[in-house]
Amino acid sequence: MPRRGSRFVLDNNLIIAAVKSGWTRSTDLLMTVLLSDAELFVNDELLLEYKKYIHRVLGVYHLYVLISNRAQNINPSQRNLEACRPFFPESQYADMVHAATCLEAGATIVTNDAHFKKIQEAGLIEVWSISKAMREILDNDK
Repeated sequence: MPRRGSRFVLDNNLIIAAVKSGWTRSTDLLMTVLLSDAELFVNDELLLEYKKYIHRVLGVYHLYVLISNRAQNINPSQRNLEACRPFFPESQYADMVHAATCLEAGATIVTNDAHFKKIQEAGLIEVWSISKAMREILDNDK
């Protein structure tokens, strides 16, 4: 289980990994986080990604409803967007918004997206790969 007080933004690539190939460790991770008392955060951009991939492409409408109802939708302030802007190319606007959401909420993003490497190296937000999240959340449960 995640530690008490854990706060996360779950990038879309975790959701896709969790449902596209049957039940996997990614599925274990997603369900453990969703069923825990960890705080989850989304923004409008991430909800659109979830809707597109979870609901339309993967056809798992109930998972979309669960996540969208479980997570707090916060949209980051202009100040936090500006703080994150130098770390992302213009073509990665949504990733910049996800990073700013983490900054706003004091949350860790779980993602395998390489676009978060620079902001992670700068120490502005905490970034966990899916495998690191598995180690921190699933393996520490034993």
